[in-house]
Amino acid sequence: MQGIRIFTSLDEARREGFAIFEKTEEGYVMRRDEGGRFALALVRIDREIADRPAS
Repeated sequence: MQGIRIFTSLDEARREGFAIFEKTEEGYVMRRDEGGRFALALVRIDREIADRPAS
């Protein structure tokens, strides 16, 4: 059994073939269809960075 991968950015998870499944308070639950089963991953968004205005 494989574990759940944890990413720090949506771009990184998407490059690995994951798609957004659900938004959470801390980030996103991601999934990737592997033909009959799903691989799951989490994207944890750093709130300090996410709340900072764009420069």
